[in-house]
Amino acid sequence: MIHLRSPQPATARAMCAVTALTLAAATLTVTAAPAWADTMLLPAATNAATGTAAKINDIKLTPGSLYYEDDRDSLSATTPIRSLFRRAASQSAGLVSVGAEIPIASPVGTFLSASGDRYAYSNSANTNLTIVGPGSSKRTVALSPSTTTDVKLSGSSLLISTTVGDTLTDLVTGAAQTLPANTNLFGRYAVWFNADGSVDRRDLTAATTLQVRAPGVASPCILAVPCTTAAAKTSAKVWGDWVLWRFDCETKAVNIFTHVTLSLPCSKGTSVGNDVAVSKDTAVPANLVLQDLTVSTSTPPVPTTTLASDVKKFSLDDRLVAYSDATTNALSVVSITPTTTTGSARLLTADAATAISPNGDGSGDAWTPELDFTKALDSWNVTISDSTGTAIRHLTSAAPATTGTARPVWDGTDDGGAALPDGAYTWALIGVAADGDGGTVGDDGTQHGLTGTITIQRTPPTATVTSPALSTSTSAAASVSVAWTPSAASIPGNSAKSYDIRVAANRSTTYTTWLTKTTLRTATYRATPGTTYRFQVRAWDNAGNVGPWSATSTTVVPVDDRSAAMKYSGTWTLSSATSAFLKTEKVSATKGARLTLVATMSAIRIITRTCALCGRFTVMIDGRVVATIDTRSTVTRYRQLVYSRTLSATPGRHTLALLVAGTPRRPKIYLDAVGALR
Repeated sequence: MIHLRSPQPATARAMCAVTALTLAAATLTVTAAPAWADTMLLPAATNAATGTAAKINDIKLTPGSLYYEDDRDSLSATTPIRSLFRRAASQSAGLVSVGAEIPIASPVGTFLSASGDRYAYSNSANTNLTIVGPGSSKRTVALSPSTTTDVKLSGSSLLISTTVGDTLTDLVTGAAQTLPANTNLFGRYAVWFNADGSVDRRDLTAATTLQVRAPGVASPCILAVPCTTAAAKTSAKVWGDWVLWRFDCETKAVNIFTHVTLSLPCSKGTSVGNDVAVSKDTAVPANLVLQDLTVSTSTPPVPTTTLASDVKKFSLDDRLVAYSDATTNALSVVSITPTTTTGSARLLTADAATAISPNGDGSGDAWTPELDFTKALDSWNVTISDSTGTAIRHLTSAAPATTGTARPVWDGTDDGGAALPDGAYTWALIGVAADGDGGTVGDDGTQHGLTGTITIQRTPPTATVTSPALSTSTSAAASVSVAWTPSAASIPGNSAKSYDIRVAANRSTTYTTWLTKTTLRTATYRATPGTTYRFQVRAWDNAGNVGPWSATSTTVVPVDDRSAAMKYSGTWTLSSATSAFLKTEKVSATKGARLTLVATMSAIRIITRTCALCGRFTVMIDGRVVATIDTRSTVTRYRQLVYSRTLSATPGRHTLALLVAGTPRRPKIYLDAVGALR
């Protein structure tokens, strides 16, 4: 690795000190110039097949690390192979430090991203994405090689872009949502172009959308650098307060808080950062240009400085820019001076539970939030206070961080190690950037996301489950509508988060899990006719507690009129009826026609149609007449429970018989089903 000073204006060169070159333990440093930059040059690797410099395919900077892919491992000039490498990369007060090269994977595909202490890369076929981090942990996500267009990490968020739409996944909680195609991301903020030419910036947490570009065609090309784009191209990017878009040659940056709108030169690609933008201009060969976004609209044009010429790929992260030379394929890393007083570490994402249950059951015993920042942190502190505002626990980082991720751990005790009582507590995080450029700030530049409330809740939650006593009262299908409700929380802030539902058939004491940790409050259970079901629910709360199984709710799904268990004598016909149970009924107008059902049951439920011309029938149980039922009603009703009787405390073998009475002028009986409680 060689230190080179980037080309600078004459005034800047006059101020430059002599470059100091230091080589020690595979790390090189370069003294910062008092102007905008110093550069470290990383010699290009050699392509094994061609003997020429390996082509740089992609570059990604993240706090503390530089990731890049090249084709050094290619077997031939016609079969390029991508390989992924990492180097430690940082700056402090303009002093650049780059570590030794570490091979990561080979072969790899075309998708690469990094944020905090995570990075992600696709396999050579682009059929899956490997996400590494925190630490050495790995997970794999399937990709569609035909539709995937990009992969982006931002803090704990993963955005997979496809031609049909984008999917955003929280890597900590697993929560996912869909977004428009070609979305770009900065923590909780997302931006995209709409078909009408407008640009939206969405706060994904608050679910609010701000239109930052009105609908319409691109502005005509009136900038100093001429527009060379033949067809319309759009892209939108976001960083903190800034939204930047390109529409043909219209490139503009808008600060959504100050409402300043800046026109930038037409470019082949622009990245936005903390009050700066870096772009590759339209010159041939292309120049890498730094743009100052702190000016107002009254002082055009935006001040620019050329960082390098003949640039192919580049990546911006805070105060570091990495780029590859289009001719030599050499990599360079350059530091840039912040345009603002300090380049504070801005929050990207915060995943912090709102409750814990430190009761030793292995679930929710500790508070383990993750907060991801745009800078590596030298240190952080979390203060936890009780309801009176008194600080009762102080958590500090054990060592300087090499990434921008803070992961405190709190076990629900005070500074003396004593267990704290159930109740609500508040937390607040402050930190210091590792490069000395200020402290931590929220994702909106204030303290948003750096404070919150957490509840200690050791009492398990409870819930109740309900289902109809007879399934036909709510459905004509062989199904059961089941609902469950959480009990009131004993402590404000505690709530049921998810539910387990289990079911047992007939008199079995063995329950089968139906739903696990569902967030639904109702669901439909697919049932078997002639079966009795017993449902139970238990609740999980947001502190990790799981409550006891509830009392059962019992539902009888009746035996259908077409069941082989139903024995008919006399004249009966099968009739179709959409509103009947399973859409059929057995109909008889013949006096003495009989239905017989022999089954194990403790109670019976007889379901028929009722109507103005419906007649009577006699009910016999175990050979004894117990009732005469009239199914007449002024209006026609289907699936009506017309007779119910308890037979015994426990199920036993019983014989049910129904005899058509042949009622004058209304002899018909429409038998739909018989419920047998088991």
